[in-house]
Amino acid sequence: MLLGYVFGFRLPDVFLKTDNLTRENDINVVKINSDISGTKQKRKKLDFENMKISLETYLNAEHPLPMIEVAEKIGVNKRIILRYFPDLCKQISKRYKEHLSNKSNQRKVHLCHIIEDVIERLIKDNEYPSRRKIELNLPDGIILKDSRFKSIWKSKLEEYGL
Repeated sequence: MLLGYVFGFRLPDVFLKTDNLTRENDINVVKINSDISGTKQKRKKLDFENMKISLETYLNAEHPLPMIEVAEKIGVNKRIILRYFPDLCKQISKRYKEHLSNKSNQRKVHLCHIIEDVIERLIKDNEYPSRRKIELNLPDGIILKDSRFKSIWKSKLEEYGL
Protein backbone atom coordinates (compact mmCIF):
# COMPACT_ATOMS: atom_id res chain seq x y z
CA MET A 1 0.00 0.00 0.00
CA LEU A 2 2.78 2.37 0.92
CA LEU A 3 4.52 1.56 -2.35
CA GLY A 4 1.60 2.95 -4.31
CA TYR A 5 1.58 6.20 -2.37
CA VAL A 6 5.32 6.71 -2.71
CA PHE A 7 5.50 6.10 -6.45
CA GLY A 8 2.09 7.54 -7.35
CA PHE A 9 0.42 4.44 -8.71
CA ARG A 10 -1.90 1.75 -7.43
CA LEU A 11 -0.87 -1.88 -7.57
CA PRO A 12 -3.53 -4.39 -8.60
CA ASP A 13 -5.08 -6.23 -5.69
CA VAL A 14 -3.82 -9.53 -7.10
CA PHE A 15 -0.25 -8.55 -6.29
CA LEU A 16 -1.06 -7.54 -2.75
CA LYS A 17 -1.65 -10.46 -0.43
CA THR A 18 -1.60 -9.94 3.30
CA ASP A 19 0.71 -12.92 3.86
CA ASN A 20 3.30 -11.31 1.57
CA LEU A 21 3.62 -8.17 3.72
CA THR A 22 6.59 -7.99 6.09
CA ARG A 23 7.82 -5.31 8.44
CA GLU A 24 11.36 -4.14 7.92
CA ASN A 25 12.44 -0.98 9.71
CA ASP A 26 8.81 0.18 10.00
CA ILE A 27 8.34 0.15 6.18
CA ASN A 28 5.86 -2.10 4.41
CA VAL A 29 7.56 -4.19 1.73
CA VAL A 30 5.44 -6.00 -0.83
CA LYS A 31 6.58 -9.31 -2.30
CA ILE A 32 5.07 -10.16 -5.66
CA ASN A 33 3.31 -13.51 -5.71
CA SER A 34 5.37 -15.94 -7.81
CA ASP A 35 2.28 -17.84 -9.02
CA ILE A 36 1.18 -14.92 -11.18
CA SER A 37 4.57 -14.21 -12.76
CA GLY A 38 4.83 -17.87 -13.89
CA THR A 39 2.04 -17.53 -16.47
CA LYS A 40 3.48 -16.85 -19.91
CA GLN A 41 1.68 -16.39 -23.16
CA LYS A 42 2.71 -18.75 -25.92
CA ARG A 43 3.98 -17.05 -29.03
CA LYS A 44 1.99 -17.41 -32.16
CA LYS A 45 3.86 -19.48 -34.75
CA LEU A 46 4.45 -17.57 -37.94
CA ASP A 47 3.46 -19.10 -41.25
CA PHE A 48 6.02 -17.61 -43.59
CA GLU A 49 4.60 -19.21 -46.73
CA ASN A 50 1.15 -17.68 -46.23
CA MET A 51 2.74 -14.39 -45.17
CA LYS A 52 4.76 -14.22 -48.40
CA ILE A 53 1.70 -15.08 -50.51
CA SER A 54 -0.31 -12.36 -48.74
CA LEU A 55 2.44 -9.79 -49.27
CA GLU A 56 2.64 -10.61 -52.97
CA THR A 57 -1.14 -10.32 -53.21
CA TYR A 58 -1.09 -6.86 -51.62
CA LEU A 59 1.83 -5.88 -53.86
CA ASN A 60 -0.21 -6.70 -56.97
CA ALA A 61 -3.53 -5.35 -55.64
CA GLU A 62 -5.42 -2.75 -57.62
CA HIS A 63 -5.36 -0.17 -54.81
CA PRO A 64 -1.98 0.01 -53.06
CA LEU A 65 -1.91 0.13 -49.25
CA PRO A 66 0.73 1.45 -46.85
CA MET A 67 2.92 -1.14 -45.17
CA ILE A 68 1.29 -0.55 -41.77
CA GLU A 69 -2.16 -1.44 -43.11
CA VAL A 70 -0.79 -4.50 -44.91
CA ALA A 71 0.78 -5.70 -41.65
CA GLU A 72 -2.49 -5.14 -39.76
CA LYS A 73 -4.48 -7.07 -42.37
CA ILE A 74 -2.03 -9.95 -42.27
CA GLY A 75 -2.07 -9.85 -38.46
CA VAL A 76 1.68 -9.60 -37.94
CA ASN A 77 3.86 -6.78 -36.64
CA LYS A 78 5.38 -4.60 -39.37
CA ARG A 79 8.90 -5.13 -38.03
CA ILE A 80 8.62 -8.91 -38.26
CA ILE A 81 7.51 -8.68 -41.87
CA LEU A 82 10.35 -6.25 -42.62
CA ARG A 83 12.87 -8.61 -41.00
CA TYR A 84 11.88 -11.64 -43.06
CA PHE A 85 10.71 -10.00 -46.32
CA PRO A 86 12.62 -6.71 -46.76
CA ASP A 87 12.43 -6.70 -50.56
CA LEU A 88 8.66 -7.18 -50.67
CA CYS A 89 8.21 -4.49 -48.03
CA LYS A 90 10.30 -2.03 -50.02
CA GLN A 91 8.33 -2.80 -53.18
CA ILE A 92 5.00 -2.31 -51.37
CA SER A 93 6.21 0.98 -49.86
CA LYS A 94 7.58 2.21 -53.19
CA ARG A 95 4.34 1.40 -54.96
CA TYR A 96 2.30 3.23 -52.30
CA LYS A 97 4.57 6.31 -52.49
CA GLU A 98 4.18 6.37 -56.28
CA HIS A 99 0.42 6.08 -55.84
CA LEU A 100 0.40 9.06 -53.45
CA SER A 101 2.52 11.20 -55.77
CA ASN A 102 0.26 10.31 -58.74
CA LYS A 103 -2.82 11.29 -56.74
CA SER A 104 -1.16 14.54 -55.74
CA ASN A 105 -0.28 15.37 -59.35
CA GLN A 106 -3.80 14.52 -60.53
CA ARG A 107 -5.25 16.79 -57.85
CA LYS A 108 -2.95 19.65 -58.90
CA VAL A 109 -3.84 19.22 -62.58
CA HIS A 110 -7.54 19.25 -61.67
CA LEU A 111 -7.05 22.42 -59.61
CA CYS A 112 -5.19 24.02 -62.51
CA HIS A 113 -8.22 23.45 -64.74
CA ILE A 114 -10.50 24.92 -62.08
CA ILE A 115 -8.27 28.00 -61.77
CA GLU A 116 -8.24 28.50 -65.53
CA ASP A 117 -12.04 28.29 -65.62
CA VAL A 118 -12.38 30.83 -62.79
CA ILE A 119 -10.00 33.25 -64.52
CA GLU A 120 -11.87 32.96 -67.82
CA ARG A 121 -15.22 33.45 -66.08
CA LEU A 122 -13.96 36.60 -64.33
CA ILE A 123 -12.64 38.01 -67.62
CA LYS A 124 -15.98 37.31 -69.36
CA ASP A 125 -17.71 39.21 -66.54
CA ASN A 126 -15.36 42.18 -67.24
CA GLU A 127 -13.62 41.83 -63.88
CA TYR A 128 -9.88 41.89 -63.37
CA PRO A 129 -8.79 38.41 -62.19
CA SER A 130 -6.93 39.48 -59.08
CA ARG A 131 -5.54 36.92 -56.70
CA ARG A 132 -8.20 37.64 -54.11
CA LYS A 133 -11.12 37.38 -56.57
CA ILE A 134 -9.77 34.12 -57.93
CA GLU A 135 -9.35 32.67 -54.43
CA LEU A 136 -12.89 33.73 -53.49
CA ASN A 137 -14.27 31.80 -56.48
CA LEU A 138 -12.22 28.66 -55.79
CA PRO A 139 -13.32 25.80 -53.52
CA ASP A 140 -12.44 26.21 -49.84
CA GLY A 141 -8.80 26.09 -48.84
CA ILE A 142 -7.23 26.63 -52.26
CA ILE A 143 -4.84 29.55 -52.52
CA LEU A 144 -2.57 30.73 -55.33
CA LYS A 145 0.69 30.43 -53.39
CA ASP A 146 1.67 27.20 -55.16
CA SER A 147 4.11 28.07 -57.95
CA ARG A 148 2.18 25.97 -60.45
CA PHE A 149 -1.06 27.86 -59.74
CA LYS A 150 0.70 31.22 -59.75
CA SER A 151 2.28 30.53 -63.15
CA ILE A 152 -1.14 29.67 -64.63
CA TRP A 153 -2.53 32.93 -63.29
CA LYS A 154 0.37 34.94 -64.73
CA SER A 155 0.19 33.19 -68.11
CA LYS A 156 -3.55 33.84 -68.36
CA LEU A 157 -2.99 37.52 -67.55
CA GLU A 158 -0.39 37.72 -70.34
CA GLU A 159 -2.66 35.79 -72.72
CA TYR A 160 -5.47 38.35 -72.27
CA GLY A 161 -3.05 41.29 -72.18
CA LEU A 162 -3.87 42.33 -68.62
